[in-house]
Amino acid sequence: MNREQKLVLLIDTSSDEVGVALMNEDKVLVEQRWKSDPGAGRLLKEIDSIVGKEMKNIKKVVVCEGPGRRYSALRTGVVTGMMLASAQNMELASYTRKSSDKLFKDIRERPRVVIIPEYEKSL
Repeated sequence: MNREQKLVLLIDTSSDEVGVALMNEDKVLVEQRWKSDPGAGRLLKEIDSIVGKEMKNIKKVVVCEGPGRRYSALRTGVVTGMMLASAQNMELASYTRKSSDKLFKDIRERPRVVIIPEYEKSL
């Protein structure tokens, strides 16, 4: 991949079909999909398999905010995206998906809401 590309990591755990994808400004470059099992262990392995050495070129993480079929699965995807974005100093955004939509369909045309997580820091 072009080293100057600004890549976007997409994470969707909102349905029985879970997926992650790597996208440039125009199209989805690579994606992985699997049925159910949205656990963080598999999710992180799949992210690593598509991202590889491109992590430094990812500028934004976009997570599906739902609606979701299972709250814990949806939360796993959102928290994983928040963790990656925070650890790598990337922009974090979200999108919504109707249950009838295909994974990552028309992702560029959806409105995106920037998520700015705030955590209380204990002293």
